[in-house]
Amino acid sequence: MDDKKVYVAGNVQTSGLGPIKIGMNGSPTTQQYQIIEDGQNTEWDLNGSSIYKKVYARFLSSAVLIGE
Repeated sequence: MDDKKVYVAGNVQTSGLGPIKIGMNGSPTTQQYQIIEDGQNTEWDLNGSSIYKKVYARFLSSAVLIGE
């Protein structure tokens, strides 16, 4: 319910790497999110090249990856 949409460049690897954390709000990060990989992510192409991707990220209240 509190998931965020994140748009990234098409050449950014967002799957197949295992769990990915995204830190937001400065350094050190005060909020961390995990990319949700359940088929909700979308990728747009132009002439066979990926332009950008929309991925969903879920807030990690304990700063621990789901399943970690």
